[in-house]
Amino acid sequence: MTKVAIQGIRGSYSSVAALKAFGEELELIECASFEGVFQAMSSGLATHAVLPVRNSTVGKIGATNRLIANHKPKALGEVEVRVDHVLATMPGTKFEDLNSVRSHSEAFRQCAIFLNSNPHLRTIIGFDTASCIRSVVHDEITGQAAICSREAAEIYGGVILRDQIADSRDNKTTFSILSSVPKPRSYRRVTQR
Repeated sequence: MTKVAIQGIRGSYSSVAALKAFGEELELIECASFEGVFQAMSSGLATHAVLPVRNSTVGKIGATNRLIANHKPKALGEVEVRVDHVLATMPGTKFEDLNSVRSHSEAFRQCAIFLNSNPHLRTIIGFDTASCIRSVVHDEITGQAAICSREAAEIYGGVILRDQIADSRDNKTTFSILSSVPKPRSYRRVTQR
């Protein structure tokens, strides 16, 4: 089974990209940061990684591109994932009850129009989109929502209050598929768009 490091948890867009690239035959290594992904590869905990490098709305993702340039892993290809952000929260919460929203900083950048038109929503930067909805629901955080994927909301028991909140309806992120070892047999070369 191929061990693939991602920044985030199951339900994050990185996990969607990893599944698209490697299929079901993988073990996700969930990392708290982009740097943690490279630590997982250098320690042998993971042999591969899937990292976001470009978004159709905001352009290059500087943090990951700098790390890739510094660490110089083998690039195996790219996979593109449609990013359809939703605003989700714990059951029983209405939009009028919200005073804050939690998400990854890149998701905030991709939903700037929605956030600017709802200035009462204080933004809180989180670990990744999926862990943000998991925290809101599991910790029962009153008055808070998360910007995440529809899948993450469903996985962690969130209720969707608004859908398609990204600035662009055609919001896509390109992920780089990286390796610290020679090309694996289980890898499917993906450059789908």
